[in-house]
Amino acid sequence: MKKFLFSFVALLFLTYLLLEVTPILFYSTALAVESTKYSISLLNIPVSVSENAFIFPNATMLVTSECNGLKPILLFISAIIAYPAKVTLKISWTVFSILFLQLINIIRITFLAWLLQDNVIWFDLFHDIVTPAILLMVSVSIFHTYTTLANDSLK
Repeated sequence: MKKFLFSFVALLFLTYLLLEVTPILFYSTALAVESTKYSISLLNIPVSVSENAFIFPNATMLVTSECNGLKPILLFISAIIAYPAKVTLKISWTVFSILFLQLINIIRITFLAWLLQDNVIWFDLFHDIVTPAILLMVSVSIFHTYTTLANDSLK
């Protein structure tokens, strides 16, 4: 357990340092904005877009670097890499986790955009409490599955 915690904290430090010295946060936010534009267009949600602002008749939604899902993904990846498992399992689950959690985050942002069409009063509740709780539950479930597979692979 001590080795896992030390590795996890060290990896978190390195990944957050990476965020500070590279433009990855900017590109991740741009990817979230572009993906959300696409998903919103599939749902025919009436909105105009200006850079990272989604402008509805009754509200504006900004997708900022805090919305791109990168920090929770880096936290999750650090946990995967720090947890004892075979390297192939770590690599496959890292790739899977990045893709899956990005998809979940785009669905979250798209849902919030859909909510803004007619239900502005519910936005803060879903933005601040409900969707983060759902993302946390999904992440814990995925990590539980990963640790179960990792433990089985080491037997």
